[in-house]
Amino acid sequence: SLMCLLPRALEHPDPAQGELALVYQPKLHFPTGRIDGAEGLLRWRHPIAGPLAPDAFIALAEETGNIRRLTRWVLGAGIEQAGRWQAAGEDVRLSLNVSARDLDDIDLPNRVGGLLAQHGVSPSRIVLEITESAIMGKPETAISVLRRLGEQGIELAIGDFGVGQSSFAYLRPMPVGELK
Repeated sequence: SLMCLLPRALEHPDPAQGELALVYQPKLHFPTGRIDGAEGLLRWRHPIAGPLAPDAFIALAEETGNIRRLTRWVLGAGIEQAGRWQAAGEDVRLSLNVSARDLDDIDLPNRVGGLLAQHGVSPSRIVLEITESAIMGKPETAISVLRRLGEQGIELAIGDFGVGQSSFAYLRPMPVGELK
């Protein structure tokens, strides 16, 4: 039943008025004591079930084919917010999670580049975070997509590193700048 209502939730691009919202977890740079980043975390204010954390619906979205639409929403809302921060003079890098399924999409770098241009955001202000298992499915396509994103100046991070089949040698061909 959650997945039947997700397409309706995705129709509202404005997080202030829709059911989907990004909440921003600040990242503190310890040496300076300054907040220099944030991670956009998706939440769903479900009209019946109430507030839902991602673990309640992300896997279902992946299984039902809704994950790419969900990722587009996250990228759009997050990059728009990064644009507002940049325009206000805030030097904040925003991390956004991308699903493993999105790395099969060879148009993802073009879509991200278009959003950056649309909102006037410097690519250096965005970090796309993937899980290490994201590359396992179709490694050639995933690495190609990641390289194209990296060539645009977008930093890439691997979250949950060490949970799966981790190997630093495995990371060598990937344009990744951060491990979490």
